[in-house]
Amino acid sequence: MMAQSYSIGPLTGLLKVRYKVITSILGEDFNPTKGLDVFIDMNTLLSAMTSSQKFQNSLPFAENVEIDIISSVLMILKHWKDYTNKWEDVRIFMIANNFEMVMLPEQNILKSYLIPYMHKYENDRYKQMVYYWNESIKRIKIILKYIPRAYFIDCQRVDSYIIPNVI
Repeated sequence: MMAQSYSIGPLTGLLKVRYKVITSILGEDFNPTKGLDVFIDMNTLLSAMTSSQKFQNSLPFAENVEIDIISSVLMILKHWKDYTNKWEDVRIFMIANNFEMVMLPEQNILKSYLIPYMHKYENDRYKQMVYYWNESIKRIKIILKYIPRAYFIDCQRVDSYIIPNVI
């Protein structure tokens, strides 16, 4: 008997905040005059994937994992595109730390900066998930070339948390 694949669809709810919640935070009269940049922290989804026992247990026998990841990430993007379609000049950035990060400038000051993060994904338990994620991201980047004003930033030399400040 084959094990049932567990989709990451329910986990994407972390990044698809209800429109009423977003509006209540921004305020009813929120109306940007010079465009709007939306930053989606994909590290949150990765964290949910690693902490979901159902997902991790189904992974060794799952089928179409890459397709599931791709479609789930694109649904997150669609959610935010739908919400922001009332404004002009909206850019959506999906950002994530790369699993193979090289020496970060922050490590000159704090040697252990993000070291636990990097070591976590080197663990044998997550190797299959890392493989599927990396393969999915390659395809997502190709797809995003055809979606206007949507970007995926895979951070290898900087921590993804500084990207919004840089942009």
